[in-house]
Amino acid sequence: YLSPLSLRKNLIATLPWEFGGLASLSHMDLGHNKIQEMPGVVGTLSSLKVLLLDHNGLSKLPNSIGELVKLERLGLEYNELMVIPGTIAHLTSLTFLDCSHNNLRLLPLYIGSLGSLQELYATTNQLYSLPE
Repeated sequence: YLSPLSLRKNLIATLPWEFGGLASLSHMDLGHNKIQEMPGVVGTLSSLKVLLLDHNGLSKLPNSIGELVKLERLGLEYNELMVIPGTIAHLTSLTFLDCSHNNLRLLPLYIGSLGSLQELYATTNQLYSLPE
């Protein structure tokens, strides 16, 4: 049983597939590392409530991120994301999303379907329109 897990401010570039075995993990902080791509196994962390991936070099997120149905806080600020996958619409428990300081041109249409979302930060992107 491991929770929380903080590996903040290291030089981690990849996550091993064995991370998928941490089913009881509720809080994972991987901020300020060198992670460019999250493995799909992140979707198996079924107890995760907080996932902090800020200040990495993330260029994309796996579709399996939508399997984290208990996720309440998702920190994606200061990365290289151009899109947020549509599967994020399945995160019905999400109350906080920070995707500031990325390369997003559009906010996803489904962002409005996140009924629990209370805080959304999307400053300093390349947004040119908002979803209706």
